[in-house]
Amino acid sequence: MKNQILIIAICALSTQAQSQSWSITGNAGTNPSTNFIGTTDAKNFKIRTNNSIRVNITSNGKIGIGNFTPVYKLDVKGGSINTDSVYRIGGNIVLSVMGNNNCFTGVNSGFSNTIGYWNTATGPGALYSNTAGYYNVATGPAALYNNTTGHSNVATGVNALVINTTGTYNVATGRDALYSNTTGYNNTATGYATLLYNTTGDNNTATGLNALYSNSAGYNNTATGSGSLYSNTTGTNNTAHGNFALGNSTGNYNTAHGTTSLYYLTSGSGNTAIGYNAGNNSGTNPSNFTAIGRDAGHVGNNSNTIEIGNTSVSWIGGNVNWSNYSDMRIKDNIQSNVPGLAFITKLNPVTYKLNIHKQNEMCGIPDSKEWEGKYEIEKITQTGFLAQEVEQAAKEVNYEFNGVQAPSGNAKLYSVQYASFVVPLVKAVQELNDELKSEVRSQKTENEMLKNENNQLRNDISEIKRVLGLPAKSSDFTPLTSAFLGQNSPNPFTEKTTLNYSVPASSQNAELKIYASDGKEVKSFNISEKGVGQIEINANSLAAGIYNYTLILDGKAIDSKQMILIRH
Repeated sequence: MKNQILIIAICALSTQAQSQSWSITGNAGTNPSTNFIGTTDAKNFKIRTNNSIRVNITSNGKIGIGNFTPVYKLDVKGGSINTDSVYRIGGNIVLSVMGNNNCFTGVNSGFSNTIGYWNTATGPGALYSNTAGYYNVATGPAALYNNTTGHSNVATGVNALVINTTGTYNVATGRDALYSNTTGYNNTATGYATLLYNTTGDNNTATGLNALYSNSAGYNNTATGSGSLYSNTTGTNNTAHGNFALGNSTGNYNTAHGTTSLYYLTSGSGNTAIGYNAGNNSGTNPSNFTAIGRDAGHVGNNSNTIEIGNTSVSWIGGNVNWSNYSDMRIKDNIQSNVPGLAFITKLNPVTYKLNIHKQNEMCGIPDSKEWEGKYEIEKITQTGFLAQEVEQAAKEVNYEFNGVQAPSGNAKLYSVQYASFVVPLVKAVQELNDELKSEVRSQKTENEMLKNENNQLRNDISEIKRVLGLPAKSSDFTPLTSAFLGQNSPNPFTEKTTLNYSVPASSQNAELKIYASDGKEVKSFNISEKGVGQIEINANSLAAGIYNYTLILDGKAIDSKQMILIRH
């Protein structure tokens, strides 16, 4: 009986002991609220393999793996960083620091890294193929996915720089930014699909949705604004600011500032457009063309030309005149063959009013856009020439005149350079001056002859007086019965001149009047004494020119002569 009781007690103790231990083959009937593996006092809990401590959980809840005095909540120490610092979920690496000073977060981010260092990747597949690349930052699914050895790149956004392999110093921010880049370097793309197709282009900057979208190998381009430089493929050194500015494909050295400026340009180079829709002409590809102002560049649009303002602009000016280079050292085949009067006298100065509606229609400019004062210029009465008439006048005198330009190339209208008329006008004045000098010389010769004849006549009269015993002074004569008007002397004159006259005693009223060449009276002398007399005329009271003077007796013109006043 005692033996039976002992056996029962042993079995009960054995059952109790088994109920307080964990089986190495599994346990059943546990209570999660009361059953656990660990300590019930302030002691560390350690897990061993091969009788070596692998994990140490301190009494205050810090976990050390390979570290028996953990300082942080999770403190890992020891082992190779290339093999032990990889964390997987569902068989996929989600966190690793493979290589040196790398941080890869996301499924398969940094998956292939071997010796690459100082890389940071966040997102599934970010920097997936990187092996030796360094100083790269990839944020977003598949960002820098194919990068192998490229370094110093920053990619932020889904598929940003996804195809890049060896390209360096690129910055891509936005979905699909620099998507196709392979070896291009020093590119900056900000915005959805910016520089999407760039493969080998370098030193490009694109900011805005689809900016530099089609660029493949173009370099040194800057595009700011949605769709700016959208069609550029291989063009270089272009700058575009504004939505859809500069729709260039292969042109170089173009600059466009303003929405849709130079939008239709495909291959032209060295063009500049500033202003909304400036230089935006379909089907034209000028080079070295400049358009400044809203909708400017729709009338001329030829290479090597500049257009300022649109068809509504009614005033352009500044504090000083426009200057042209005119150094004789840069001029060849110089000839003095400019026609003067022959050309100028054929010109037809007119007044007119512009028809902007017709002008826009002829130049293919949409007339649907409106702005303040668009048609105010049509109200202004203007003065000028008709270009076609100027062209005809030049042809008639065989003058190759550069002051009128017929439509050519992309230009739709005739145009006139009014400054160019100065030269033939100067020539015309010179020709008039030469004619005047010739006339003066001829008149002077004639006057000298008259003076000589007059002196001879005086001598003859004196001799007759001497022979007849008449008084020498004319005042001693009885007043003459006939009128006389002599030629002034000297003629031409510069300071003063004297003219002789004779008034019959029968005259009741006598006067001398001087008239300008246009018939306007400029001076009048009342003659009170009858007989022979003189009048001295001072040049200070007259302007240089040709004058007529007339002797008038009792309201009737008796005689007229001409005199010339010149200035040195």
